[in-house]
Amino acid sequence: MGYIALYRKWRPKQFEDIVGQEHITTTLRNQIMNNRIVHAYLFTGTRGTGKTSMAKIFAKAVNCPNNHNGEPCENCNICEEIESSRVLDILEIDAASNNGVDEIRELREKVKYPPSLGSYKVYIIDEVHMLSQGAFNALLKTLEEPPSHVIFILATTEPHKLPATILSRCQRFDFKRVSVKDMVDRMAYICNEMDITIEEEALELIANNAGGALRDGLSILDQCLSLSKNNQKITYEDIVDILGLVSNEWLYQISQSIIEQDIYNTMELFHQVIDGGKDIIQMAKQLAEHFRNILMAKTLPQPQEILELSREQIGRVKNQGEKPSEERLLSYISSLSQIENTIKYSSQPMIILEMELIKLCKNPGAENLKELIDRIETLEREITNLKSVKREAKIPPSPKKSSRPLQEESITPEEKVQDTIVPINKGLTLEEVKAKWEEILKEVKREKVQVEALLKEGELAQLNGNKLIISFDLGFHQAKLSEKDNIKLLERIISRVMGSLLIIECVMQSQLSFQHQEEDPVQSAIKIFGEDVVEVVEDKED
Repeated sequence: MGYIALYRKWRPKQFEDIVGQEHITTTLRNQIMNNRIVHAYLFTGTRGTGKTSMAKIFAKAVNCPNNHNGEPCENCNICEEIESSRVLDILEIDAASNNGVDEIRELREKVKYPPSLGSYKVYIIDEVHMLSQGAFNALLKTLEEPPSHVIFILATTEPHKLPATILSRCQRFDFKRVSVKDMVDRMAYICNEMDITIEEEALELIANNAGGALRDGLSILDQCLSLSKNNQKITYEDIVDILGLVSNEWLYQISQSIIEQDIYNTMELFHQVIDGGKDIIQMAKQLAEHFRNILMAKTLPQPQEILELSREQIGRVKNQGEKPSEERLLSYISSLSQIENTIKYSSQPMIILEMELIKLCKNPGAENLKELIDRIETLEREITNLKSVKREAKIPPSPKKSSRPLQEESITPEEKVQDTIVPINKGLTLEEVKAKWEEILKEVKREKVQVEALLKEGELAQLNGNKLIISFDLGFHQAKLSEKDNIKLLERIISRVMGSLLIIECVMQSQLSFQHQEEDPVQSAIKIFGEDVVEVVEDKED
C-alpha cells in the first residue's frame, strides 16, 4: 500500500479520539448508553473539525453489540466491517456531486430494507446544503416518516442554506473550531508515536495557520515531515520557510519600526524578507494579525482569554501597544486588510505593499487630526446650547483639500483652533446629577438603547471638577461603555441635561480610590484636545 496521508492514517476511531468537541461526544455517548437515539442529526461547523469522523464513529457505536460507555469496541465483526467500508448498511453520500432529486428518490427506496449486519442503517449526507430544492423536498418526506432502523446524519459547513423544514426535524450539533492548544497536543501525540522530533513552537505555528481545522493542521504537518531526515529535529524556522511565512521576531521589528515612523528601517526589513522569497499576501496578513494582537492586548483587561499567545508574548505585544493610540492601531489593521485583497489581483504586489508601509509610517496622525476636528465641532455646538456660557469658541474652516497626504505637522497655525473654551463646573454636585439621572437615562435610551442598558449597570461614584466617574462591577460593562462612540454620546447628553460640560470616565469598582482628586477643567480640555490647540481666555469684567 502507498503512503497514507496523516489526516487519514490518524483519523479518530473512537469518540475519545475526537479533538475539541467534548460537548458533542458526551451527548452522543449518553444517547447510545440510554438508548435515546433519534432518527436525524445535523452536524455543522467549519471544515476539518471532525464532522464526518464523528458520523462514522457514531455509526459504528450504534451498531456495535459490545459497545462500552457508548464507545465502539473496535474488535467485533461489525466494527471491523464498518471500519473497512465493506458494509453496505453505512452509506456516505456526497451531496455536492449527488444533489439531484433522482438520487434522493433512489435513497428513499433503499431505506425501506432492513440492515444486513447491525441494528441500524446509517446514511451520512456530506455537504447537504448542496442539494437542490427538489432533492430537499424528496428528503423531507423520508425525514417525516423514517423507518425505525434508519438514522440520517446530515453534515454541512453552511446550515443557513438548509430549509427550515429540514432543520426542524434534525437534532443539531455545532462543531467548534479546534483551539491551538488542542491541536498542538494532538500533533505532538502523533509526532511522538511516529518518533518524530519537532519543536513545540513549530507546532504552534502550524496550528495558528490551520484556521481552527485539525485536518488542515495535519496536512501542513504532513508537508513539513518531508524535512525530517534520519530523525532530524524539525524547527520553527523550518516551518516558517516551508509555509512562506515571516518570523515572529520580524513582525515585532517591523511593527515597532512603523509605530516609530522609521521609514528607512521599515523598508530595509521589508526587503530583507522579499529577497528571501516570502509570500507577500501572507506577509500583509500576518502583519495585520500582529497589529490586531497589539490592539487586543492594549484594550482588553484579560487579553489571554482572546489571544492564543503565551504569557511572554502577551506581555511583549502589550509593551508595543503603549505608544500608539487605539485609533492608530485600528487604522493600521484596516489599511493592511484592504491592501491584502488588492494584492491578490495585482500584477505588482510588492510595490503596492511597499507604498502602503510608507503611508503607515508617514500618516499616523491623519486619523487623529480628523477626529480632533470632529470633536471640536461637536464641542462648539454644545457650548452654544449652554445658557451659562459667556465665552465664544472660534472654529476654523475645514482644512483645504490637498493632493499630498493629510499630516498634522502640515497644518498652519491659522488652520488650528484659536480658542477652545471649556465651561467650568461651578457648584454642580454629584447629588444634582443623581437627581436628574432618570432623565439622563431616558435621553440615552432615546438615542441608543444598548448604551442605556449598559449605563443602568453602573453607579455614579464621584464628581471631580468637570469629571463624572461611573463605576462598574463587571469588566464587560465597563469596557463596552468606555468605547469612544459611547463615551462621546454620554458626554453630549449628560452635559446638555446638566447645563455644564462634563467629561465621563468609566472605571471598575475596584479601581476607585482617593486618588481621584478634583481635576482642573482646563487640564481636562488639554488632555482631550492637546495643549497646542487649547487657549485659555480669562473672564474680563464688564
